Amino acid sequence: MKNQKWMLWALGNALVKTFTVTIQKFIGLASQTFGHVAFVAFIVSLLQVSVGFAAIKYQKLPLLPNKKGLIGSCVYGFNVFWVTALSFYIFKIGGDLLVSTFIISLGIILGTLADKFFFKEPFVLRQWLGIFLAVCAAYIVLGLPSLAEIIALPPWVFLSSIVMLLGAMNSVLTRYVKNDVTGFQRNFWGGLSMLCAAIFFIPFWGIINPSLEVADQTIDLVKLGILSGIGAVIIWNLGLLSYKYGAYIALETLIVYGVLLSLIAISGWIFFGEGNMPVKFIGILVYLTAFSVVDNKTWNFFASLGRKWQQFH
Repeated sequence: MKNQKWMLWALGNALVKTFTVTIQKFIGLASQTFGHVAFVAFIVSLLQVSVGFAAIKYQKLPLLPNKKGLIGSCVYGFNVFWVTALSFYIFKIGGDLLVSTFIISLGIILGTLADKFFFKEPFVLRQWLGIFLAVCAAYIVLGLPSLAEIIALPPWVFLSSIVMLLGAMNSVLTRYVKNDVTGFQRNFWGGLSMLCAAIFFIPFWGIINPSLEVADQTIDLVKLGILSGIGAVIIWNLGLLSYKYGAYIALETLIVYGVLLSLIAISGWIFFGEGNMPVKFIGILVYLTAFSVVDNKTWNFFASLGRKWQQFH
């Protein structure tokens, strides 16, 4: 029963991620300036800091990690600010819900290359094939554009690529400081770093007008920001629970992103009228295949299932 429960947590993770990403698009559509998205990032980071601090105090853990863990957490949080703010801004300038989420998810594939170059992990021919399949999946999800269309891709596509790179950088950073900081410490100090970055950018981009009046739009952004922050906290805890119940980390990721991308495509179609569904689902299937080929743990898992099937047949 224990080995089955992790799958429920993984599915729950995907559902909450779908809700959170959908809220991100509503935030983007409700925003008028970068200051608005920085303001919402401030709310999200405030929730993360509060939850991290409360958890540390409740479990009577040390608040301050060592120097390496502290610096790593602060850099991580600064990156998360840009990931969060740009994720909102992408939708403000017309980003497609599924395509943007898909591009950002390619950071998982990019992370395998980081393992090779930063942590000297072996990288075999099969994994290079997986990288090629991931590029093909991105091309399909983008709608099979011509070379001229690729050159003229809208700015939100490139911003999504920046978010993908920042996510991959944070994956490398997480592995680098994993023995120097606890999850709650990273949540607190990373959230605090994110909070400071948001405070810095808010007044520069017009969220506060000279008369300091609070517009109805700002109140709506507060509500959406709280929902987004709650979603972020839930996602983090569901991830921990899935590992507690025995998840294969790679397989859990495969399930989360398979369900997430499928639900995001449906959400974009229902709430925002985003179409081209058959092509998008083909791209998702190619991407999941690419992930299974690139990631050694997932590949070994499916290979072991294949060997067991051959034994019984």
